[in-house]
Amino acid sequence: MSFKKRILVALSGGADSSVVALLLKKAGWKVEGVHFLFPLAIDQNDSSAVSLKVLKKSKEVASKLGIKLHVVDVREEFSKKVIADFINKHKEGKTPNPCVVCNKQVKFKELISLADNLGISKVATGHYVRKIKIATRLKDGKIKTRWFIKRAKDIFKDQSYFLCKLNSATIQRCKFPLGEYLEKEVQLIAHKSELPRFTKEDSSKGLCFLQGPTADFLEQHIIEEPGNIIDQDQQIIGKHQGLAGYTIGQRKGIKIGNAGPYFTIAKNYLKNELKISNIGDDPALFKSKIRINIKRNSKNKFLFLRKASGLKEEFNNNLYLKIRYGQKGEKVKSLSFVSTKTVIITLKHKIRAITPGQTAVLYNQEGILIFGGVIK
Repeated sequence: MSFKKRILVALSGGADSSVVALLLKKAGWKVEGVHFLFPLAIDQNDSSAVSLKVLKKSKEVASKLGIKLHVVDVREEFSKKVIADFINKHKEGKTPNPCVVCNKQVKFKELISLADNLGISKVATGHYVRKIKIATRLKDGKIKTRWFIKRAKDIFKDQSYFLCKLNSATIQRCKFPLGEYLEKEVQLIAHKSELPRFTKEDSSKGLCFLQGPTADFLEQHIIEEPGNIIDQDQQIIGKHQGLAGYTIGQRKGIKIGNAGPYFTIAKNYLKNELKISNIGDDPALFKSKIRINIKRNSKNKFLFLRKASGLKEEFNNNLYLKIRYGQKGEKVKSLSFVSTKTVIITLKHKIRAITPGQTAVLYNQEGILIFGGVIK
């Protein structure tokens, strides 16, 4: 088989990205790999450590497939762009999603940068997503196209939520081979191939830079003043050690003697108070209106997709919002852009624990990701 264009594949040391490299090579691409060195969650105070285990696995994969492997150290960039943001957002009382930040600010940025330096036009990752090119005719008769992320065939493995900040130019250069596969099919390919054997431990779980609970990490990096814990009747029933370690709807970590369970329903930074309830389905936890910070071009993407669909109001009535990865999309009742950077979305039904700082992602009924933003 004659080789086609060169392509740069991000190899994490896991089965998914390794199968991507295998599939692309079998399809005739001239594959090169890159393994990014990220901080390893061994010592909370040491961001210089890296996982030699996953680096070794990536080298084994590259050797088995006969491809060149580049190793790029992104620890400093990751610490500045992701870990620092994670800490600062918690200081502000928000609950950020570091994986969304990392994909935009580190992973894909560095992947594209290396590809440019190597003179490679296409890049690929092991994300379970698809992409789609959509065209519409402008008033002057010209055709304009945009690239969008689309949900994966495997809806249970779909990772589109984490790629909501990628722009059209980046998406255009990416290939996501696993978007058309079920996870079990990928595992079978890995098992039957000449690739090294993978275990469940080879798959990333949770936040890569955390070894223990988030609250323990934040306690080491944020100096806070203890304050009062109050109940639904505004009665003081205990003390907290700092508001940053709590998030709306949280149950774990609220220790008030042997009582409980309790759930976080609000945080008052002016009074340094943590408000809790002993009712998991407390009405205070449920809302239907969400205010979201968005990029300036999000409104344009929305209008572009609506025009391309040939629909107007019907399009608006077939939108779904996710505020967490793994959550089922919630039907949108109405959407209003109140500025170039803010949109208010009202859902058809109230949902639990809408939290400032979380990423909210808007989809249409075909699973096309329209835009993502941060809940205010």
